[in-house]
Amino acid sequence: MTSPVDLWRIEAARPDPEIASLRAILSPTERARADAFVFAPGQARYAVFRGALRQILGQYLNMVPERVALTTGPHGKPQLPGGALHFNLAHSGPGAVLAVARHGPVGVDIETARSADLAERLAPRVMSGTEIAAFDALSPDARPPAFLRAWTCKEAYVKATGEGLSFPLPCITVALTGPHRLLHVEGRADDVARWTLHDLATGWDVTGALAAPPGATLRWFDHADMPACGTG
Repeated sequence: MTSPVDLWRIEAARPDPEIASLRAILSPTERARADAFVFAPGQARYAVFRGALRQILGQYLNMVPERVALTTGPHGKPQLPGGALHFNLAHSGPGAVLAVARHGPVGVDIETARSADLAERLAPRVMSGTEIAAFDALSPDARPPAFLRAWTCKEAYVKATGEGLSFPLPCITVALTGPHRLLHVEGRADDVARWTLHDLATGWDVTGALAAPPGATLRWFDHADMPACGTG
């Protein structure tokens, strides 16, 4: 049996009236967080991504966005009370991707390109010994995208489990080439069968990955196609 995972593209760039409309549906705490950004672009991005999150979840829950009750798990992952609907949001560069599922937790990550020098420096902090050996065997041009692939796959996995970066990334081994696969997690042999990794073709110049239960079918949507949000 397959279960759908809905993936929503959320563009960061919006006209000012649309940003104001999305900001209007934020909670007082969320507005304070938006205002905490020093520069206006950061405030706008937060309002767009968090407002779009509320609007999209409200559509699934059949309620106005302002009434969507968002809480956080033990490691800070946003969630809905009761777990009737699972979701995860990732943003980088030109926008964000929101994954929504009804049949189990999901995790998503997107990252913009890193320089070759940065990938080389960060690889030992992120990769397992098996991955480092595979990384070193790659050509110099292939290493930065391989690093980003490992990073996004691991981030998607730890976001799906709800642990985030409290779980050490070098304890996770993923395939650096070929189909996306979770190969090994130290102390968690069952997780290789419990989670499937997917490459995300967002249409942006970013690297992305999704972690979901096996058998998931991916369906893409665009937040720009939703009706303009209002308050209620």
